Amino acid sequence: MLDFIEGRWTGRLLSYDLETGATEILRDDLGFANGVAVDARGDVWLAETLGARITRIADHAAAGRQRLEILPAYPDNLSFGATTGTLWVALPAVRPNPVERLAAWPFVRKVLTRIPGVSNIEVKPYSMVIGLDADGRVIRNLQDPEAGYPTITSVKEINGYLYFGSIKATALGRLQLPATR
Repeated sequence: MLDFIEGRWTGRLLSYDLETGATEILRDDLGFANGVAVDARGDVWLAETLGARITRIADHAAAGRQRLEILPAYPDNLSFGATTGTLWVALPAVRPNPVERLAAWPFVRKVLTRIPGVSNIEVKPYSMVIGLDADGRVIRNLQDPEAGYPTITSVKEINGYLYFGSIKATALGRLQLPATR
């Protein structure tokens, strides 16, 4: 939580070679990197909470690097649907929140973290998950402003259902995958 409140861009994406034991830094200076998933093409999809963005790092040279930004909420974990191929993005909190408004003042953010109780800032509960296609376009947008299942931090598609995890809920959530139009 301190990394988020202070706005620390210290995340890294590493690649580890099982055969040689070598580790390579693929990206550094990431803003609270939370989720990573690899698609069928070998492209790496990365969620950065502080940047409120998803980045695709293409394994094939023609595609290069693509970013989906700026999202209306902070992304967390990522997963691919086995049958649909959809990239599911958990979005636990909508933007902006009180801490984000202080982005231009990192020293103030750091001072605030030293005040008891500040790291327990509560944001309005909201339930949100989006699904992206292979090109990073939003093809599913599931929202519940009443936060029937609050603070969704993970989503997994299994046999026609979406299962949700949360840092606030005491049980898993489940929703039959809505039909596409």
